[in-house]
Amino acid sequence: MKKIFVNISSFLVLFLAASCSDYTDINQNPNDVLYSNLNPDELLSAAQSNVYRTQAASMNQYGNILTNAWSGNSNLYGAGVFGTPEYTLNFTSTFLNNVWDNLYLGVNNFQKIIDNKNNQDNSWNNYIAVSKICKAHYMQYIVDLYGDCPYTNAFNGPVNVTPKYDNDEDIYKSLILDLENAYTMLDSPNANAVPIDPAKDIMLAGDIDKWKKFAATIELRMLLRMSNTTGANADFRNTHLNGFLSDKQFVDETVAINPGYNAATTTAINPYYFNFITSTPTKLGPSGHVYKCLYNDWTGSSSSEVIAGSGVYYPNVNDPRNARLFRNGTGASKVCAVTQGIVGGCDVYPSTLTAVNKPLGNLGYGPANPYLAISGAATGYAASNGTIMTLSESEFLQAEANLRGYLGGSYATAKVHFDNGITDSFKFLLGPNTANINTTISTYITNISPKVNFGMGSSNTFNQNLCAIMYQKWVSLIGIHGMESYIEYTRTGYPYTPLSLSTTRNSKPLRLIYPASEYSNNSANAINISSDEVFSVNSFTPFWKL
Repeated sequence: MKKIFVNISSFLVLFLAASCSDYTDINQNPNDVLYSNLNPDELLSAAQSNVYRTQAASMNQYGNILTNAWSGNSNLYGAGVFGTPEYTLNFTSTFLNNVWDNLYLGVNNFQKIIDNKNNQDNSWNNYIAVSKICKAHYMQYIVDLYGDCPYTNAFNGPVNVTPKYDNDEDIYKSLILDLENAYTMLDSPNANAVPIDPAKDIMLAGDIDKWKKFAATIELRMLLRMSNTTGANADFRNTHLNGFLSDKQFVDETVAINPGYNAATTTAINPYYFNFITSTPTKLGPSGHVYKCLYNDWTGSSSSEVIAGSGVYYPNVNDPRNARLFRNGTGASKVCAVTQGIVGGCDVYPSTLTAVNKPLGNLGYGPANPYLAISGAATGYAASNGTIMTLSESEFLQAEANLRGYLGGSYATAKVHFDNGITDSFKFLLGPNTANINTTISTYITNISPKVNFGMGSSNTFNQNLCAIMYQKWVSLIGIHGMESYIEYTRTGYPYTPLSLSTTRNSKPLRLIYPASEYSNNSANAINISSDEVFSVNSFTPFWKL
C-alpha cells in the first residue's frame, strides 16, 4: 500500500473530548476551522487513523489476554499482575472504559462525514460510502461487546446528550443495510461523485473495488455472528446471505492503514509497535497455553490436555510462526512462557532448558512488520503498516461460511479457504519471500491436518472442523486483532481455551459492563448489569449468543 505522510497530531478537530454520553461534542479552539465547515476529504484520514488506535491497542491487548495468547510478567509485577480483571475476571463498570469511549468517538467522526452538509449535489458520495463501511466495522464491536447500546440518537450532540438504548439486533440489521447501501453507492456512483483522493484515504488509497470487497467481508462477518440465531433473525441472515452476498467478492489482500507512521514522535509510531514493543516490552509475553499450542519441545507435549477432562490434547506440532509472534526474553537463549495465574516466573519452556533464570519471552515483531515490508533494524518497524483486517481473516470467514453450507459452499471449498488462511498467515508473519516458504507452509498443513480440532479433515465432525477454523484464526490474529478472536470464542466456544488460574469463575465473560460514565451521565437509559450477569446467557447477552 502506498504510504502517505500525514501529521497525525495535527488533526485536532477529531480528538473529541466529551462525556461518554455526549458522543458529538467537540472541544474546539476558536482559532481552529469549524468542524462543520470541513469537507469529507479533509476529515477521512484522521477519522480512520484515530479509531484504529483503539483496535490496535486496548482491544488487541484485552482480546489476546482473554483468549490466553498473552500473559503478564509475574517476575516484574509479582502476584499483582494476576489480580487484574483480565485474569481474575472480576469485571466492574470501570473496566476497559476506553473501548466504549473511543469507539463511540470514532464512529461519531464517520457519522459527521456521512451527515456532511456540503453534499447536496452528491459530490461526496464516495467518501460517505467509505465512512459507512468504517462505521459498520467499528460499531459492530460496540454491539458485540455490550449488546443493547445508544445508536439512533447517539450522534446528535447537544440535541440529545442522553440517547436511548436501541436493541442490539436492530442495530446489527441497520449496519448491514448501511453496508449494502455503501456498496451500491460505490458500485453505481452518482455522476457528480468525485473520486476519493488516494492521499486522503490512508486505508485503501481510494480503490473502489477494494472498498466493496471490504464492505462485503464485514457483512459476511456480521451474518456469521448470527449463525446460531433463529426465527426472524435467521430469516434476515439467510435472506442477505442468499441475496446480496451471493455473488460478491471478499477481501483478497490485507486491509492496512498507514497515515505516515514514523519514529519521530510517540504519537506517530505504528500503534502495535509503540504499545507492545517500545512501551511495555517486558510486561507481556507468551502464555503457557499459547506456548503449548505453538511449540512441541516442552515436557508433556505429546500427552497434555488443553483443558483437563476435555479429551482434547495439544497438537504437538512446531508452528514456524512462533518465531515472529514471540522473542527471547532479555538475556535468555530460548522463549519461555508463564501460565496465566502462576506466580514465580515462567513455568513452560523447552525441556532442554536447564538455566535457573528463565525470563518471560517478549512479544514478537511479526505483527509490527507484516509481510516483512520493513527491512533492517527493528526500530524501522515504527513506520510499518497497521492492520485492520488480514487476508487470512477473510479466508477463515469464508471457510466457516462454506462449512455451514452458506454461499453455495461445502467441506471441500471450506478446506480450500482454510488452507488459504493458513498460507496467508504464514506469509504475513514470515514474509512471502522467505526461503522455502511454500514448502514450510505445505509441511505445516500436512502435519496439522490429522490433529483433530486444530486441522480440518473430511472425517471430522462439524464442530471439530469449526474448532480448527477458530484455532487457526486465533493463531493468525495473535497480536493483530485479539478482540476479534475473543468475540469469535464467545460466539462459538472455540478454540479450546483454559482459564487463568487466578480466577474463581468457571467460564469467560460473554460481554462487558457499561462504563461508569454511562451510569452517571445517562442513568435514565443505561441498563444495570451486575458482574455475575456478564457470565451467563440472559436478556443482557448480545443477541447472537441467545
